[in-house]
Amino acid sequence: MAPVDTSYLDFDDALWTKLCASLTEGDRALLGRVKEALPIAADVSRSDVFLFQPGEEEFCVAIHARSHAMATLFPKRQAGRCLAAEERPWIWQAIARGAYLHRMLKDIPDALGQVQQQVWPVLGASGQVIAAIGVYTNGVELERHKRRARSFQLALAHFFKALSRGELAGCEQLPPFTDR
Repeated sequence: MAPVDTSYLDFDDALWTKLCASLTEGDRALLGRVKEALPIAADVSRSDVFLFQPGEEEFCVAIHARSHAMATLFPKRQAGRCLAAEERPWIWQAIARGAYLHRMLKDIPDALGQVQQQVWPVLGASGQVIAAIGVYTNGVELERHKRRARSFQLALAHFFKALSRGELAGCEQLPPFTDR
């Protein structure tokens, strides 16, 4: 099978190298599995999916995966962008606590329209947050998700939990998931 089309995956090499530099080999492997699964995560959830790199007083977008099935919420490039903790305190709190966060946002700079945001921490072997996954879903897709079977909604939540633990294997070989 051919490798997945990565044209919908925006990746900042410098940030990725910096993110992985201080990690153990096991934690680097975990992040590699997360990275490989981001494109299919964006497609299945019909959302923009980010991998955030936490820093001392800021966090940076190392990767931005866009869905093949919908337009991105972020017309400007996001990978490589760094944000101070006070610019997005809710993301910073989720990263600092190592806890899942879910919130509706009416106005995110650089995003188009109302957005649901979820933040899933990625914990290394030591239990420390080594990265975070940000899932941004537009209002139309959110309504579609609400109308889907409860089993689908639960499966999607379990999918993102598994993604944040690096438990999804072989995703780099999956073709894009679209409505067609």
